[in-house]
Amino acid sequence: MREFVYTIAENVMNGLASYAYQEICLAWGVTDELNKLKDTFSSIKSVILDAEEKQRKELHLSQWLGKLKNVCYDVDDMLNDFAFKELQMQMLIRHGRGSIKGQVRIFFSCWNPVVFNFKLGHRIKEIRKRLDVIAIEKSQFPLVERVGDWQSQSVHIKRETHSFVQAYDVIGREDDKKQIIIHLLNLTLKEKSRDAQENVSVISITGLGGIGKTTLAKLVYNDHRVVKHFDMRMWVCVSDHFDNKKLMHEIVASATNQNCGDQESFDRVQKKLQSALKDKQFLLVLDDVWDKGQLGVTTAKWFDLKALLNVGGNGSKVIVTTRSESVASIMDSVRVHQLRGLPHKSCMSLFIKKAFGQNGEEQRYPYLMEIAHGIAEKCEGVPLAVTTLGSLLYSKREKHFWSEVRDNDIWRLPQGNDDILPALKLSYDALPSYLKPCFAICSLFPKDYVFRSTDLVSLWMAQGFSQSSKGNQELEEIGLDYIRQLCSRSLFQIDEDSIDFIVFKMHALVHDLAISVSEEECSSVNFRPTSDTCKRVRHVDVGG
Repeated sequence: MREFVYTIAENVMNGLASYAYQEICLAWGVTDELNKLKDTFSSIKSVILDAEEKQRKELHLSQWLGKLKNVCYDVDDMLNDFAFKELQMQMLIRHGRGSIKGQVRIFFSCWNPVVFNFKLGHRIKEIRKRLDVIAIEKSQFPLVERVGDWQSQSVHIKRETHSFVQAYDVIGREDDKKQIIIHLLNLTLKEKSRDAQENVSVISITGLGGIGKTTLAKLVYNDHRVVKHFDMRMWVCVSDHFDNKKLMHEIVASATNQNCGDQESFDRVQKKLQSALKDKQFLLVLDDVWDKGQLGVTTAKWFDLKALLNVGGNGSKVIVTTRSESVASIMDSVRVHQLRGLPHKSCMSLFIKKAFGQNGEEQRYPYLMEIAHGIAEKCEGVPLAVTTLGSLLYSKREKHFWSEVRDNDIWRLPQGNDDILPALKLSYDALPSYLKPCFAICSLFPKDYVFRSTDLVSLWMAQGFSQSSKGNQELEEIGLDYIRQLCSRSLFQIDEDSIDFIVFKMHALVHDLAISVSEEECSSVNFRPTSDTCKRVRHVDVGG
């Protein structure tokens, strides 16, 4: 779980710079050591965001971040320890009231000035030496300083999709397809209005990673009624970067089968786009759109692009697939279709298709079919999870293989690049750095746990994860906002939402994701770490 070292480092720097801690160091004569520690830490912190993004391709960089994170935690522990001892000192002084007896008690306590000066200075010096080594190792990597709003930092992973689909391979999405097509072929109230100024409306398909949003969009895109209704259809995978010029290039290429030159001006690409779309009723699919942040869609970006698309004929439509409800809001969707999981019967049909291949083959293995029901239930309606596990067992007929898949957490099983865990991890990778530790620590709770905001927000506050960017916002309010952001990204599922209280759950597969990204730091009854990871565990749940 290297991806939120920046968040931990930010908390540590705030602690080191705090007035209370500086007063302690000044009182005990270790200010020089403190300043050296802060300077070294500051020089390292400036490149952490770049390191977190590049570590996915560089093992040694990931290991370097791991060492830095451990030092960050040790500094944080030291700050907490000194804050506690400061309270002890105040209590001793208060009870002693300046008497000889009280002064003698302080002299023989751990707050003896000579003893404490030695211990504090030695502890800071030891941490600073470790940081010095890490600072020297930093030069081995081509890292650049990244500045800006740390709360908006997120990483997007490039993903490509296409519009082709074998309809007979898709199971259990007929009703969803029917609902989308009904809204697609009918004019909205805005479009029917005599004074309508917008020819284009947006339909968003939202849901968890792997739930089948892209597949549903493909089914709609290739339906014969849709093909007949629209003058032209275009498919563009947005993925990692909502860049208007790049998107215009791809829309023009999809509409005309001709690529724009890389060196063409923005104005020329705009004219080509408007020429291709003018007065034509079109369908545009923008697949895999991410929410606000450094690279994602924003209201300004979307309004600029929509103004260019509005030259199309009345009744033109845009289908957006996204994991984030905020994207649907930004793009002013006239319809938001929340895609749910498949029923168990459909999951079983899909699993049998992937695990056995030939029709009727499963009837030869009744002892495996009993296990198959348990595997299908484990997927909780997510088609990509069913496909991943079914494909994993294709051509395997030994009972122990199937039992292992049923009984193990998905994050422990082998995964290819297009399987369920990598697909879910895209949602984690795209989180702003301040949300990553908040999500990961949820792995301490058991599966199917009913979360209450009061308990979880208190835990986040105790760990220093709730950070105000405005300075005057209550930490409880910040925590509620964090929960709503994670819900918006389909990582939490809200059961009850009032102004100051939220009840929610985590999908079993999302819980597996939380365990997979926190395995080095969090341990509970749900996860038994190895002897090696035990050394790095920082959070333990002993309550079950």
